[in-house]
Amino acid sequence: MRDIFIVQGSTGEYSDLIEWLVAAFASEEKAKELAANAKAEADRLFEETKDDNPKRYGAKNKFDDQMIMDWNNVIYGVIKIKLYE
Repeated sequence: MRDIFIVQGSTGEYSDLIEWLVAAFASEEKAKELAANAKAEADRLFEETKDDNPKRYGAKNKFDDQMIMDWNNVIYGVIKIKLYE
């Protein structure tokens, strides 16, 4: 048994919270690197679309092709979980 590290994205809050899985890694460092890169790109896109909500909701993140951006931007985190073989 070993650990794997899953990068998770989320947007919204309370009843409109949306969460999704981005990728899984054997390396915690690589998972954290992807999470940081995806967050930096989400922040850039959030600023770029700050006056255009329809464009914001359709923004494409080159580090996360499943990203959904809401009015309050995107959060990324890393989840550690056991991998059973």
